[in-house]
Amino acid sequence: MTPWIAPLRLLYLGFVLLTWLAVPIFNLSLFAHPLGRHALKREERRQAIAVGACLAIALLLAVGALDPAIRSANLLSAMIMGLLTIPVAAVYSCHEGWPRNTMAAIAIALGLAGGAAATILAGLRPPPKSELAATAGLLVGFFFIGTFISMWVANLLTSRRPER
Repeated sequence: MTPWIAPLRLLYLGFVLLTWLAVPIFNLSLFAHPLGRHALKREERRQAIAVGACLAIALLLAVGALDPAIRSANLLSAMIMGLLTIPVAAVYSCHEGWPRNTMAAIAIALGLAGGAAATILAGLRPPPKSELAATAGLLVGFFFIGTFISMWVANLLTSRRPER
């Protein structure tokens, strides 16, 4: 059953990610069009640029993974940059003030943790069993768990309006 289930899992995962990233990706496609960018508000343009940068870096790292010497490091880095689009897109979904600042801090913390883990693991060849590898493993775990928790936090923060 594996040959039948694996593609369905990937389709389901793509659907789930698209539900979170549909608006920023469509804003990115509008932003890429010379006339479409004028239809976007300032915040939507910022969101499109941030998500587009994360996706472009993830794509470059995935293409770089074709080199067998650095395959695992680039695949992990591409996954991190691809998943980082979720909290980055959520930053501009929050209202200005403390909700947006909180979501930006979460996105920055997750980006730093994921970047540090990818950097540590890229420097370890072959990955030895050491404190450095354990630290990288903890950072990767923090990044993945934090990314999925950030989805719920983003929902809470988008419902909050700062008092003025």
